[in-house]
Amino acid sequence: MTTRPLPMLLLLGCIALMLCVQLDWLTGGKLQALIAIGNASTKFSTATMLEFAAIGLLLSQPGSRHAHLARMVGAVVSAIAITYLVRIAPPASTLLQAPSPATSAMCLLLGINLVLRDEADRVWTGAALTAGLAALIAISGMFAWLTDPRMIPQLGPFASMGIVTVVIGLLLGTIALVSDPRIPLGLLLRDTGKAGKLFRRALVILLLLIAVLATLTRARPTADTSTLLTYVFVDFALVVGAGIAGLALLVQHLSRAEHATTIARNAREASEAFADRVLSAVPNAILVVSLDGVIVRANSHAGKLFNYSPAEMVGLSVDTLLPVEVRDRHRQYRAEYSLQPTAREMGKGRLLRALRADGTTFPVEVGLNPLSAADIDYIVVSIIDLTERMTYETQLKEHAEALERSNTELERFAFVASHDLKEPLRAVEGFSILLRDEYARTLDAKGGQWLNQVVTGAQRMRSLIDDLLLLSRVRTQEVRMEQVDLEKLLEEVIADCSASLQETGATVSCLALPEVYGDPGLLQRLFGNLLSNAIKYRSERPPHIEISAKRVDGFCHIDVADNGIGIDEKYYETIFEVFKRLHGRGKIEGTGMGLAICRSIVKRHGGHIRVSSVSGEGSTFQLTLPADAAAFTNYKIAQEPL
Repeated sequence: MTTRPLPMLLLLGCIALMLCVQLDWLTGGKLQALIAIGNASTKFSTATMLEFAAIGLLLSQPGSRHAHLARMVGAVVSAIAITYLVRIAPPASTLLQAPSPATSAMCLLLGINLVLRDEADRVWTGAALTAGLAALIAISGMFAWLTDPRMIPQLGPFASMGIVTVVIGLLLGTIALVSDPRIPLGLLLRDTGKAGKLFRRALVILLLLIAVLATLTRARPTADTSTLLTYVFVDFALVVGAGIAGLALLVQHLSRAEHATTIARNAREASEAFADRVLSAVPNAILVVSLDGVIVRANSHAGKLFNYSPAEMVGLSVDTLLPVEVRDRHRQYRAEYSLQPTAREMGKGRLLRALRADGTTFPVEVGLNPLSAADIDYIVVSIIDLTERMTYETQLKEHAEALERSNTELERFAFVASHDLKEPLRAVEGFSILLRDEYARTLDAKGGQWLNQVVTGAQRMRSLIDDLLLLSRVRTQEVRMEQVDLEKLLEEVIADCSASLQETGATVSCLALPEVYGDPGLLQRLFGNLLSNAIKYRSERPPHIEISAKRVDGFCHIDVADNGIGIDEKYYETIFEVFKRLHGRGKIEGTGMGLAICRSIVKRHGGHIRVSSVSGEGSTFQLTLPADAAAFTNYKIAQEPL
């Protein structure tokens, strides 16, 4: 349970005081006679009802979880008060003596207030009325104690209320009014604004006037002035009461107006602060511009970008952020855009530049979005600084050009070097063979072995140079693209490999192969290498090669599957690199460049090649080649730099 400190302390004090009254009655003491000299004492039954009312108010404080218990306590207090009001005779006991009717009515009102608290909004006025009437009865008892009832006969019914009863009743009624958040009096008493201060001062003045009037009536208790003072008191009370009521209504109205204004101002400030936080959270520079080109809001990124503070940018013309030479043209563009504003990129296709406060310019990308707020049209301008991006693109382009030049020079060098090496290598190979054939008898076994190694090395070097020249031609020579019938092309490839096919007992099957778009010579080399690999890397079973294809979205997906020794998954990429071999030269012949040539051919056609395999069962090479000229053209366009 959470309560306000002061009401809680007052309620606990009331409960403690009522316990003291009850203890005084139980012990037969005369404590009340010392407290309230010449005044009626607070009875045990009154102390019990007020104690229960204080406990109920304590249970019903805002935030309490025991509101239902407070209503039960209120019902008990109301029931006890009613029994005394209707004069149901209690047992003959000092502790159960009936309180005065005014006291019973006050306790009944406090009990009803407890029942009505924390209920629906339709009964909160009842809670306010009962609490106010209970406080009014207590105030009347206070008057009766301060004045001579003979001089003001109207206070006679309240004269029998004990001073302790009056004080506790006034405290409980006031706390019931103040602690209920739905009662305007409580709002006014707690209000920290001008309205609350005015109401509290008026209340203090009223209490002082009442005390002064009561003092005067007791100081001059003459019979001649009795009637006059009675009328004066009644008239004064009516005037003061009406004035306080009017003042309360006025102050309440002012308080509500002030509260509404404060809420609206706080909401507006919170909305603007939230909008500023949102704009600052956006990584781009954001400007909100009116249709006549005046900046009405700028985020922090815009200030940093243009070397202004966001406050300095508000009120500037957006033309100020542009180079002088383009401002007139921009005004024309802005006028045309304001006629039909749409979300789009500003100056698409043109290089836009912006102007900083220090006079430097920089490239930008600008997005425009129309926005309407409170029937006023604005344009949200998003600005991105392209300086870093353009610098990076320039560097990337330079690197790409340098890399292309380097590759071209390297390939040209490889071609020239390989071509120039063939002549001396041919001489080495030829003379080595002559030596081996003509002078074999004059050489011992070791010399013959060395000479054979020279011949073998020269032949292997020739194969490497031939493959290197072929790879260089594949990467540099111009491709002659045309529609190629794969079935006819593979018939030629199979005919070229017929000797090795017959020697190994290999079979090749082709399943409904479509046309592709490519260079016939390069494609023949591609499939020739794949068939040669399938034959070389065979298992103990007779080699079987199956070629199938299907067309998907302008490309042909071709599978070349064999039943050879297979490839471990970790070598799927290694086998396509230059000079990479998975087996020693003594086991399987080759230069390790066949699949590198295949990948280069496929890339020149805008496709790709990969492999999947099960070790010991076979491999499948999967190729993608363009099926027609349109697919190849789209590939070339995609490769062009932006």
